[in-house]
Amino acid sequence: MSGEDEGDLGACPQAGSGGGTPSGQGGPGGRAPGGLVRRAARLVGSSLTRPFVTDVTEVDPLRAAMKELLVTSAEFDPERAREDLHATVLSRLTPDEARILSVLATGTAFPVVDVVAGDRVVLRNASTVGESAGVTLPDEVPSYLGRLDGLGLVDIDGECAELGPQYEILRTDPLVRAARAAAKRTKLRRRTVRLSGFGARFWAACNPDATRAR
Repeated sequence: MSGEDEGDLGACPQAGSGGGTPSGQGGPGGRAPGGLVRRAARLVGSSLTRPFVTDVTEVDPLRAAMKELLVTSAEFDPERAREDLHATVLSRLTPDEARILSVLATGTAFPVVDVVAGDRVVLRNASTVGESAGVTLPDEVPSYLGRLDGLGLVDIDGECAELGPQYEILRTDPLVRAARAAAKRTKLRRRTVRLSGFGARFWAACNPDATRAR
């Protein structure tokens, strides 16, 4: 390993071995406040027909949406709740992110690097997975991985020793080179991306090439 690279060497765990679940936090992978408000506004229309709405002039979209979710939750059995979870996550994905998931679903792990200058992360989540997936917007791969991580679909953890040659290839990635040129005394922090446990269950439920078990 180059003296300017950082990472914890380790074997590559099997994809889907983690227990990742959606973080539920804000940011790239969380539910955006604006999206929640729009969802709430849409739900108000159906909420007005619910028995718990007694005065339509006092309906608060956010409170009505939360009430709708709580009532729905009480009506769901585990299978319906799981389907709703998967449908909600699926609605958050871009086509490029779906392509990345399809590649990770093969069980392959891919190298990830962060460009770090001192305590500052200049670039996070650069990876070769986008090229392998044939994404339309390769410059957005770092953002895609951040969103997929926020949704709990992937695990991004320590360096995988078996991917040594691929880390060297990643050093020449245009995004990595631009980030290193924009800062002084940078280091590369090596990491790995693979499908999480939740991601594996999600893909099993949504895989368009699989037939649903009856």
